[in-house]
Amino acid sequence: MRHLARRRLGFSLWIGATCALSACAAERTPATAPVQPAVRLQQCEIFACPSNFVPVPGLRSAASAVVAGGNGVWALDDQGAIYRLNERTKQFDAVPGTLAWISAGGGNFTINEDEVWGGTAHINHTFFWSSFQVWHEMDIPPAEPIRFVAAGPGHNLDECHFLEVWGLSVANHVFRLSSGNCGRYWEQIQGPSLVTIAAGGGEVWGLDATGQVFRFDATTVSFKQVTGTLTRIAVGVDGVWGILDRSPVDTGGAAIARGGGGVTLAPQVFQYDPATGTFVEIPNAPMKTIAAGGNGVWALDGSGNVFRLQAVTRKFIPVPNVTLLSLSVGSGTDVWGIDQNHQIRAFVTPTRLIRTNAPP
Repeated sequence: MRHLARRRLGFSLWIGATCALSACAAERTPATAPVQPAVRLQQCEIFACPSNFVPVPGLRSAASAVVAGGNGVWALDDQGAIYRLNERTKQFDAVPGTLAWISAGGGNFTINEDEVWGGTAHINHTFFWSSFQVWHEMDIPPAEPIRFVAAGPGHNLDECHFLEVWGLSVANHVFRLSSGNCGRYWEQIQGPSLVTIAAGGGEVWGLDATGQVFRFDATTVSFKQVTGTLTRIAVGVDGVWGILDRSPVDTGGAAIARGGGGVTLAPQVFQYDPATGTFVEIPNAPMKTIAAGGNGVWALDGSGNVFRLQAVTRKFIPVPNVTLLSLSVGSGTDVWGIDQNHQIRAFVTPTRLIRTNAPP
């Protein structure tokens, strides 16, 4: 039997190594289907039933951010109030404090909690969510307030980085958090000044102000430039993805970029090819936003329409009946977004497992 990875899905099913069948009215096997003879071995295949994004309650005001990590989902409302998803009730519970931004990542279901970080509106205080379930202020580098943190799994080559936790300062300097036996402190990494950074799948990537792409080499503890130009980057277990969008401003649904001479250029999606060390374009994918995690690769076009990457065909498939302002794909906590009404939604997939006969 093919072993199916056991993954906790907040609004889906627990999938084990044993074949099972869940209800999916639109795709049930007809009653007239022939009964297969009993065999000694069976093989399971997974098929996704029609799915949708469902609203998740709990916020007292309009949502401004939702972030999905490895074992938790966090949110902010437009007043800066903080919320955490309650796994039992499937709604958000308020957490004391206010923040201007929040990030989460790096956790899993067996060993590590997520690194959860946030900062204040004045960018002079940075906090992390401790194992004691309270916010602690973290000492920041002198004159280098941290404006954003990205976290993901690490290789821990030096026993100081079992998680990769990276901060960008207001001056676009790059800092890596040491922990474990090395103590817990920010260490500046010399090299390019980055305006965005992404961590996931054991990888750390970043972009500078001109869209040049850099990959962190853990063995040399330095960033190496990679051929290509991007305006957005996402890293997950399915690889490294980027968008090149030449629009100087948000076009509000046009999803276009204007080049020289009045030429209209659509945004482009690229996937990094480790074999060639280059980014390869995914054709016919004019996406404005991309997110990657344990639940695959997802994107939004300029109108907020939602798409998911179909790995077999390498095509982005539309997800109907919803438009979103933002997306967050956790490494183990499903797919989340904020809709046009500023309400948080979670992607729900009823899954059916079909038994297929295999030779004895």
